[in-house]
Amino acid sequence: MENKKINDENKIGKSQEISEEEKKEEHFVHDVYEAIAPHFSDTRYKDFAISIAVIHHFTTPERRREAIEEILRVLKKGCKVLIFVWAFEQDRKKYDEQDVLIPWHIPKKKYLNKKSLNKKDYTESEKSEHLVKYERYYHLFKKGELDDLVDQIKIGKVVETGYDRDNWYVIAERI
Repeated sequence: MENKKINDENKIGKSQEISEEEKKEEHFVHDVYEAIAPHFSDTRYKDFAISIAVIHHFTTPERRREAIEEILRVLKKGCKVLIFVWAFEQDRKKYDEQDVLIPWHIPKKKYLNKKSLNKKDYTESEKSEHLVKYERYYHLFKKGELDDLVDQIKIGKVVETGYDRDNWYVIAERI
């Protein structure tokens, strides 16, 4: 994995080393963040929050912890967040590593009106001809790992934890 120095204006001009996975994360996650960030200002505290299939896309433990901390920050004291992440210990598929790239096929624009968006409707030759393949980064959480991230945050505590359909979840409370 190649590391390069970059200067990211969103990091207040600080230079830092980032990996190829982090570059992909920045590309895909940054646009989403920019669209929703204004809704989480300091003056808008929330009664609850839900994070499903988000945290596992951050490439480092620090970024995952910071994301959870920000969710907790915008909650009123005593309010809760439900967080779901992909589990390493899955019933449907076994992985060799916790950090993986999963293929994601998106129809090319000219093909959108000709076929359904269900990739099962494509033949193998149509997949390569009409679909664009992206590699999505996933960090697969091991048992207790999500709980540990919440425990590192001074303003949060784990209320409930569990496993559901190949996902780990926690319900955390803002304290």
